[in-house]
Amino acid sequence: MQEAAAALAPLLAGAPRNARLHYLDGVCRERAGDRAAALVSYEEAARLDPSLKEARCAVVLLLAQAQRTSQAAGEAERLLSDFADDLSAQRVAGEAYLSARRFRDALASFDRVLEREPGDVLALLKRGFALAALKDYAGSRTAFAAARQADTNAVARFCTELSGRAEEPAELLPEAIFLWTRYFALCECDWTGLDETLAEFDRVINSNAAASEPALAFVCALLPTTSAQRHALARGIAARIEARCAPLPPAQASGDRRSIRVGLLSPDIREHLNAYLLLPLLELGDRRRFEYYVYSTGADDGSAVRGAIRRAAHRFRDLRLLSDRAAAEQIRRDGIDVLVDAGGYTAGARFGITAHRPAPVQASYLGFSATLGSSRVDYVIADPVVLPPQDEAHWSEAPVRLPGTFFLYDFRAPPPQAPQRGQYGLPAEAFVFSAFHRAEKVEPASFALWMEILRAVPGSLLWLYSSHERMPANVHREANARGVDPGRLRLVPRVPRDEYLARFRLADLQLDSLVFNATTTACDALAAGVPLLSVKGSTFPSRTAESLLRAAGLPDLVAADARDFVAKASAFARAPAMLAQVRERVARNRASAPLFDTAARVRELEAAFAEMARRAGTGEPPAPFSVQQGGTVA
Repeated sequence: MQEAAAALAPLLAGAPRNARLHYLDGVCRERAGDRAAALVSYEEAARLDPSLKEARCAVVLLLAQAQRTSQAAGEAERLLSDFADDLSAQRVAGEAYLSARRFRDALASFDRVLEREPGDVLALLKRGFALAALKDYAGSRTAFAAARQADTNAVARFCTELSGRAEEPAELLPEAIFLWTRYFALCECDWTGLDETLAEFDRVINSNAAASEPALAFVCALLPTTSAQRHALARGIAARIEARCAPLPPAQASGDRRSIRVGLLSPDIREHLNAYLLLPLLELGDRRRFEYYVYSTGADDGSAVRGAIRRAAHRFRDLRLLSDRAAAEQIRRDGIDVLVDAGGYTAGARFGITAHRPAPVQASYLGFSATLGSSRVDYVIADPVVLPPQDEAHWSEAPVRLPGTFFLYDFRAPPPQAPQRGQYGLPAEAFVFSAFHRAEKVEPASFALWMEILRAVPGSLLWLYSSHERMPANVHREANARGVDPGRLRLVPRVPRDEYLARFRLADLQLDSLVFNATTTACDALAAGVPLLSVKGSTFPSRTAESLLRAAGLPDLVAADARDFVAKASAFARAPAMLAQVRERVARNRASAPLFDTAARVRELEAAFAEMARRAGTGEPPAPFSVQQGGTVA
């Protein structure tokens, strides 16, 4: 395709107004994987010749795939105005409306296709998706059944493509589809029907209907659900995976090998926060006592952090093309003593590998902030704050409690140089609160407190991270409803990590989210010298910031409750000297507080790995234990 694009170049140079040449150039670039360049070519083709339906359909689809869903829907409307009787235009418009969550419009488009082609499998399937999103579960099941009756093999292929896993095709469960559509709404800070979503989650958990969707367990942790609800959902998911993943035969003893072989299984060995969190373990680990094998299940993005992990690991294996069973057998052949599942039920993770029991000891760490609900995972690495003894009943794993905090973050680099506020349109004298959270963590209760703080501190601004096309309009509407001028919210896009860390230094105070705390972002703030204000929580993800702040020597930045949170934030904004003292403590504590000693965090993790391996070697069953500062075990 790259050669074809190169061959087209001189033709385009000679006929720059030839719409079909631009369209063919878009086809070549799209098939070569460059969707951004393809979209430019398709848009030019459509501009030059609006009657070129293929180019206009391609524009709509690529806009939808790029999450520019409002634009996609707008282009779909214009497409239908010109090609209302064309089935391909109706199909493309239906896809665009689905992506924009305009489910009734999507339904209308697919119904028009089915009026003329009743056996169109894809239209039947997408009709089922639209009905599920509208909570018409019976109608959705009827549509899926009709699709299977029309072509069972086509439905099977669709389900395999949907899951990306030939051995575990997706199931077409209307309840799970409904919950996914609501999750996508949360990713844009659209909180419409949140109470209904929570009620449906509870019903689905109790009926075990979501057990076929492991990633819904991650969604559940982002919602104000209880530890008991999360445990129930995880148990159902684990049971379903374990039913198809028989454990490998017991592993042979490792013989005279003195080192402990630790395997790190992750879908995020790429430009992802989790890759940066794993890297210091590999670079600072005791290579005389431990060998680290990294198992990647995600795509190779060619990033610098992936390359650094490859170089630092004793052995790096890409398992992406292997089945779960074959991947587990490779881990078994490698003689891993402790397998660390750093993905859990997050997007792209492959818990089926862990479920095959390739290692004598298996632990959950870092990637997933709730129980996996599986008897084939022995331990979860935690600390006394995030997983206190009274919560153990809601975990299938035995907790290993590290001192200070469970979280590993690389604090070795000095704080970056701060840019000028003017570069980001921030007034030099304004008090700037930041709330750099992924949009799905920005839930109504947290947002309401942030708005209360802005009302209490006239002239202050709130800096938010904008990752979705419709998020700005949604948060501006919510701010206005709470009596705050939307102009006081400043939304900034994703930027390269170095710029992001430098930009963070311009904030005065980072405000936490309540249900799922800032975690890596909390450490980013502290690394930049910016204090974080949090609130006491009741679950693992809502206690993480407290764990980090206590380990940073800043326990007073954990508010007792929502009222205290608002009062503390307002007080810092009104008293620059008090805030300056806290910022000075953040800087001073980097030299002494446990959180900032990355090498010590690694030693404590390695003490945990060694104790897990020792217990397994002597035949002791998994049981809770604690690592003390210095690496001793209690």
